[in-house]
Amino acid sequence: MSNHKYLIGLVVVGNLCATAACAFAVYGAIGDKWRALGGERGTLGDARSDEADARYGGRFNRFAFGFIYWHPETGANAVWGAIGQKWAQTGFENYGYPITDESTAPDSIGRYNHFRAVHLAGKPEASIYWTPETGAHAVYGAIRGKWAQLGWERALGYPITDESTAPDSIGRYNHFRAVHLAGKPEASIYWTPETGAHAVYGAIRGKWAQLGWERALGYPIIDESTTPDTVGRYNHFRAIHSPGKPEASIYWTPQTGAVEIYGAIRQKWADMGWERSALGYPITAEYQEHQGAPIRRQDFQRGSLWWSPATGVRTQPIGVTPQISISSLTDAGGRFFRVDGTNFTPNGNVNIEYSITAGGAPTTTSFGELQSVATTVGAVTARIDVHLVNVSQATVKATDLSSHASATAMVDGQ
Repeated sequence: MSNHKYLIGLVVVGNLCATAACAFAVYGAIGDKWRALGGERGTLGDARSDEADARYGGRFNRFAFGFIYWHPETGANAVWGAIGQKWAQTGFENYGYPITDESTAPDSIGRYNHFRAVHLAGKPEASIYWTPETGAHAVYGAIRGKWAQLGWERALGYPITDESTAPDSIGRYNHFRAVHLAGKPEASIYWTPETGAHAVYGAIRGKWAQLGWERALGYPIIDESTTPDTVGRYNHFRAIHSPGKPEASIYWTPQTGAVEIYGAIRQKWADMGWERSALGYPITAEYQEHQGAPIRRQDFQRGSLWWSPATGVRTQPIGVTPQISISSLTDAGGRFFRVDGTNFTPNGNVNIEYSITAGGAPTTTSFGELQSVATTVGAVTARIDVHLVNVSQATVKATDLSSHASATAMVDGQ
């Protein structure tokens, strides 16, 4: 004998007991949804409550294996299983009304429901995603927006945490796992009011975690990105908890791995053109050059940067020494020697000393000194005006004030 009867669209359901107290009413849009899902023999099973008022203008029924919630803005949608349990933990409709039934993710691995907080300004949406491996976890707000922008579970993977507060009580984060990829790599999205929501993953995330997450370099201020030379990847970070909110970076290439760079050395490298500079990519983290000495050093593919309180940051290319040449020329301003140099520190200061000898016996020698600045590719050009007659010889020494390397050239005066 059937346990229910229909009365003008009303379904009165009995849960296999014979008393009137065991009968519950299911009707309207909720009843239509329940029947579409198979009724008492379907996904949700038999009713365990009458239709009742929910908060913020909605209605709901509880069933053996889940819920159907209805709101005039969202319609009637079903939530069940592990996702339903997680939704209950988050506060049911306080988290938002379901705007989908539980559905299968495009990769056919996971399940999800989307929700809308109809009672909040802007009516923000949220989600709960589940897989057998990761369980059910909640994603919402700016972090959910970033995750959606990047491609939902098809990019970073499924959430393996609910959105949580960072240990410094400033930021929020979710961790994710790409269960569909070899090795099941993990990723994260971190958010603060100042920096917004940004993604960190792969070897860069591994290095950031090793250093202490946001407690070391700070929060990501960009998503992981490809470098302009298309060889490497990088994230920039900001330590919003530190005075001055200093920024830092982690750069990665297949050859160098993931290396952090920060402070005055990072600023110098940035001024030189980042990885496009003469130095290339960092190959070591910053380290102390000499035991007990306040000198810090970081090595790059084609050189090193040193920092000390006395000198600031200076540069030394690896295996490259400055070179100069001298030309004797004349223009409307008179006779002059032109100095051309290469392999100097890009954008660095260069000191040029010269001596010009004239006459026979006796001879007269003029000494001088001038300053120049190398170009972004380490080239130097300088003009030395000649005020002597019968010049027999000119000698020029150019010193790179960053690396302290020098080059000397001599030219006959005739």
